[in-house]
Amino acid sequence: MKIVYQAYGREDIVRQVLFSVVSLKSRAESTEGWTIEIYTDQPDRLQSFFAGWPEVKIVPITTADIQGWRGAIDFVHRVKLKILEKATESLHEPLIYLDGDTYFAKDPTALFAQISPTRSLMHIRESRLDEARDPLTKKIAKFVRKNSFSVDGASTQIPQSSEMWNAGVIGIHPANFQLLPLMVELTDQMYGRYQKHVMEQLAVSYLLQTKTVVASSHLEVIHYWPSKEAFDAAIGNFLASRTNASEALATIGDFHWPAPIQPQIKRSWLSRLFGP
Repeated sequence: MKIVYQAYGREDIVRQVLFSVVSLKSRAESTEGWTIEIYTDQPDRLQSFFAGWPEVKIVPITTADIQGWRGAIDFVHRVKLKILEKATESLHEPLIYLDGDTYFAKDPTALFAQISPTRSLMHIRESRLDEARDPLTKKIAKFVRKNSFSVDGASTQIPQSSEMWNAGVIGIHPANFQLLPLMVELTDQMYGRYQKHVMEQLAVSYLLQTKTVVASSHLEVIHYWPSKEAFDAAIGNFLASRTNASEALATIGDFHWPAPIQPQIKRSWLSRLFGP
């Protein structure tokens, strides 16, 4: 099992990843056999922080790498997909990607073990395109209804029945790694025509649904983006007096947890009638 984070640029983003990894270690019964790979432009700092944690592998990246991965469309979330492509080179076991603004509420071992050729993970289901209530997803639904895209050489229309999932967590089996370059291809086309910040999320959601059942990880992983300001302050205060990951892990019980604002879980009309 390989778990992947990106930690580059702003200080708050790097701190979030440090804390997320510590929270994972605090919840998992064992991380034996896992690799936690962090792509960062601050390798010396992270090597020092995670000293003595052999499961953590620091992968240095440069400003040129980051800019190249943003592509011709200059899209920050395209970097995520390119990192996943790199992380899966010669990989023959499942991969889990996590945004930095996450923490673990439960041991994820059983959840991660469910990843299979027919089952993937994302964070939480947001909405079917044709059931969207928020203005952004409504606009995106209208955009994809009026556009077709070339995916792996085939003209593709994204169905309105497609579900938008939050991409703060992505879990993929090796049997489906071939979808990663298609996610980049689709993101390039969609964002190139319509600059909305969730286009990579739609590409991941749609393509995983073409091959697998997408399962939620929101009970095990809290994605606190709706209350990020409060968490950033709490994490900054906590890490300010901890010099390494082992010290942070030993004292994580002293962390002052802000109350996360959970996004509403939206179900289709069929599931509301007949159950989950």
